[in-house]
Amino acid sequence: RTQANGSLTHPFWSISGPPPVILLTMSTAAAATVSAMSLAGPAELTRDAVAFWRRQLSAFPGDLEGWLGDRVSEVQFLWGHVVRMNGSQGMWKELTESLEERDPTNAWTRHYDGIYFESQVLHITRLVRAGQRTAAEQHPSSLGLLLRAFATRQELLGPITGPFAAESLNVHADPLADLGQLEQMISDLMDLRNRAVAHIDIGEPVPSIEWNDLEEATEAVTSTFERYSLRLTGVNYKVRYEDTPWRDWQSVFREPVFKVRLGLDASELE
Repeated sequence: RTQANGSLTHPFWSISGPPPVILLTMSTAAAATVSAMSLAGPAELTRDAVAFWRRQLSAFPGDLEGWLGDRVSEVQFLWGHVVRMNGSQGMWKELTESLEERDPTNAWTRHYDGIYFESQVLHITRLVRAGQRTAAEQHPSSLGLLLRAFATRQELLGPITGPFAAESLNVHADPLADLGQLEQMISDLMDLRNRAVAHIDIGEPVPSIEWNDLEEATEAVTSTFERYSLRLTGVNYKVRYEDTPWRDWQSVFREPVFKVRLGLDASELE
């Protein structure tokens, strides 16, 4: 239900303020361009990551190749979900804009706001915190686990320079500080997820979340993934809505559901 100021209300939670103004354009050229290296498999990317770090390190530790391979597999998995998180955001904005151009009072748009909101809360919190309470035989993947793994490899955290290194890597990385900022940013989203979305802590009050809180958390997760996937492999993974080959919001309905869920492949470039 939408109040006069545009706030979205729900029996268990509310989003304060009107939805953000939607100004989204999509570059056809950018939409058709995906890094070929990002579409490679883990073996190829591990080989390239090893070559990247051999150029950077004067002494290459004996266990580093295996460590890089494990992290590459995790990053490949996370990549599809970060793409999906940004795709959900972009399609929500484009679809809402299309609907409201035809009928500003269309009830579906506010209903879709709620669906998008709950879905995005799950995307964000899962990407940051999944795997913190996982059985030993399981193999979880999250940004939190990736950043903690980076913190154990001090040789990978210094400024990176050279002809094969992006300029943005020429800084010292502090993965635990970055993780702390993410954890702080999603604290209220975690409480809301547990109390109103996932139904695992229904006895506590639900925090009020602003639309900007959701937008800022989405951006923070995206930029953190971009920085550490680039540092790991030297590859610029394409994760933003304008970078990936989502032609328009309608394209998602023309794709098999699990192809969309699990990321992109080379056929998307056809």
